[in-house]
Amino acid sequence: MLWALESSIRNYWKRLGLTGRFVVASTSWTLLVLIVAGTAQAHLLRENLRDVRTEVAVTYMRGIIGPFVDAFQADGSVPANIKRELDEVIESTGLALQIADVKIWRLDGSQIYGYKDLDLHARADSDEFQMAVNGELGSDFEDGDSFAGTADLHEIYIPLRDRDGQVIAVGEFYEDYGRVDAIAFEILSGSWAIRLAALATLVAILTFIVREAARTLQKQRSEISSNYRKRSALLLQNRNLIASAEEAHRQALKSGERLLSQIGSEIHDGPIQVLTLAALHAGFEKKEQGGAPRGENKVADLIQSALSELRRISHGLILPDIETLNTQDTVRTVVDLHQRLTGSEVRLSFKTLPEGLSPELRACMYRVIQEGLNNGYRHAGGRGQAVEVGSSAGKIEITVENDALESSSSTDAARPRLGLKGIRNRVQSFHGSADFRIVDGRAILEIELPMTRSNGDVKARQ
Repeated sequence: MLWALESSIRNYWKRLGLTGRFVVASTSWTLLVLIVAGTAQAHLLRENLRDVRTEVAVTYMRGIIGPFVDAFQADGSVPANIKRELDEVIESTGLALQIADVKIWRLDGSQIYGYKDLDLHARADSDEFQMAVNGELGSDFEDGDSFAGTADLHEIYIPLRDRDGQVIAVGEFYEDYGRVDAIAFEILSGSWAIRLAALATLVAILTFIVREAARTLQKQRSEISSNYRKRSALLLQNRNLIASAEEAHRQALKSGERLLSQIGSEIHDGPIQVLTLAALHAGFEKKEQGGAPRGENKVADLIQSALSELRRISHGLILPDIETLNTQDTVRTVVDLHQRLTGSEVRLSFKTLPEGLSPELRACMYRVIQEGLNNGYRHAGGRGQAVEVGSSAGKIEITVENDALESSSSTDAARPRLGLKGIRNRVQSFHGSADFRIVDGRAILEIELPMTRSNGDVKARQ
């Protein structure tokens, strides 16, 4: 039940908005301040009015009743004529409007005079009465329920003295606090009205300011939301464009590799087959003629050289089935092919190498290692060739090295190759980097490629 009530209040508070919350909070606080301050002020004013009216009433009573004290009989009783005069004095001076009742008591506690009610059997024995008997002023608050039609009453006992200063009786009167409260309310109502008007004006002004601020905030919030939606839409569009570009890049790489493989296959199936037939025919004629002129032998040698070069080009262009090879096997395949085609030796080493790389990335690794080795063979004759492949910080690191020696061989000049610029372009298409330098007689090609995964997690392999 309490939880439901709390939830309802919370929901209502949220629906109010900034201006509504401010109005509720400021109004509640203003009313609380008015109530607390007004109550405290009313209490202080009432107490001060009570004290002042009590002092006035005591002085008034002493001034009115005092002159009649000497006329009391020796036994402390009040003669009938004195009682009538006291009644007339109380009524004529207006004291009856200020007090609820006046009584006079003997020192033994018996009543000898009552303005409204005389009870000869009544006895006064309260502590306040004894204080007055001893010459002190005594007072007490009496519940108004004992006086029909009255509110709270202030009961005051004053000692009545003769000319010699001796206490011969005790006067008692009741201050009606209903009139005190009426006077206090009359005084405070005007003050509260002024305060309430001032605070209401202040709250209205602040509410207007807060409302304008809330409108500004709402407008800015709407603009921010609109900009956020536009930005999100642009971000989604950019992501789609990036995805499309990457897909187009992958398709272009696949198309390029298919084209190279097709060219290699056509070279193998076309010129190589023709030259092979030509070489076989030349060898057959040479055998029938029991020998051949020197010029014809040279032609046969050129045909064999062209066949070897075309076979090398064809094997270099055809990309192996990358889909079936893991990362290490891809690297070993290109190194083994280079050693088989060139007859050179390549030192191969692996560091921590991941598996599960995308086929496009493995194809890129294959091509850049292939071209790096081909360049090393072309310029240094394959001396000191080394390949190291590893990974670090989410990147594939490839290093291809060889001795920095110029080769006089020109037979490889016609071999299609990417070249350093082509290597950089291919690597940069994967957001990688390629750096070539010569240090201490060693030509070093360093390549870094960000890891792109195929389906599944990439696992490190030593």
